[in-house]
Amino acid sequence: MATLESKKNYIVHYRNLQQAIKNGLIVEKVHRVIQFNQSGWLAEYILLNTNLRKNSKNDFESQFFKLMINAVFGKTLESMRHRLKMEIVENLSAVSLENKIIEFCRPIYIGFAVLDVSKSLMYDYHYEVMQKH
Repeated sequence: MATLESKKNYIVHYRNLQQAIKNGLIVEKVHRVIQFNQSGWLAEYILLNTNLRKNSKNDFESQFFKLMINAVFGKTLESMRHRLKMEIVENLSAVSLENKIIEFCRPIYIGFAVLDVSKSLMYDYHYEVMQKH
């Protein structure tokens, strides 16, 4: 956990929780738990683009294949709450309208898991490598 502030109702991936407990965190209360299946369903796509980026001949290709991966990741974190509904009216003025209905159609749980697992890897490096030396 990156701060010393209170962690009430803190949402955390189980790997981060295990790591925090291993490093001295005391859990006082668990409010809710969700269960889900994990798989490497994007691994093939990420490896393909990583290899294409590694073998790229110029900076444009390298950045393109990096963007191909980042765009997919970005869509998993896209907030539908902050979208604007714009309409152009007769005199060519743009009007911003409030969305009455928000459709949560992005898999933000995937982005959350990716970010939390990456935190876990960084904390592992810090506690298991850097702090021991």
